Amino acid sequence: MIQSAILQNLYENDVVICDVSGLNPNVMLEAGLRLSTKKPTVIITDRIQKPPFDISNIGYLDYQKDLEYNAIEDFIEKLSIKIRDVHEAFSKGSYKSFVEQFKFETVSPETVSVPADQFLREPITQFAGAIRRIERRQARDEGDLQPPRRMSVITLSAKMTPEQARGCEGEIDATDGFGLCDVGMSESGEFEFRVPVTNFAMPRSVARGKIQQIIDNILDPIPF
Repeated sequence: MIQSAILQNLYENDVVICDVSGLNPNVMLEAGLRLSTKKPTVIITDRIQKPPFDISNIGYLDYQKDLEYNAIEDFIEKLSIKIRDVHEAFSKGSYKSFVEQFKFETVSPETVSVPADQFLREPITQFAGAIRRIERRQARDEGDLQPPRRMSVITLSAKMTPEQARGCEGEIDATDGFGLCDVGMSESGEFEFRVPVTNFAMPRSVARGKIQQIIDNILDPIPF
């Protein structure tokens, strides 16, 4: 197959010249494959359209599109010098390829030791909150839990991760005196907790303090 021969040439030839005039898709793909290697690559183009900025930083030679004799003779001389220069630099180990102009950093996974209580605390809290929400919704749907006609709603915001927000929601839902917590995002990017207070005997200041304490405990948990 012709693709096999093209790939073999791209990866094995000492120097490859890519004419990217017109930005032909096949040529651009082949140029990209060659530039992924550390072997010398020379980019040439006519003077109609510049190469993409992604590869223009490696430098390129341009020729006159109408192939006027004198202009082409001058281009051939420049191209010959370029080929010789990159080949000699590669042979001496001083050639800097396209990919070597960039620095890539990779992250390797590592094992972190976490105390058992810290590892289990959040999932247990979420599990308990989920069960509590299911029970309360079921009771509400069956008519056993009727929300008061005039229910006080307290709104508090905090900056935290989605996992922490779920933990707060579960603990608030599991706390007596509160209805099902509604969690959203505020315009400032913080999680916003809207909590109905079902215990009319509970002052708003006390209810607000309880909710704030739940949020604080999630953000800065107290060890068991």
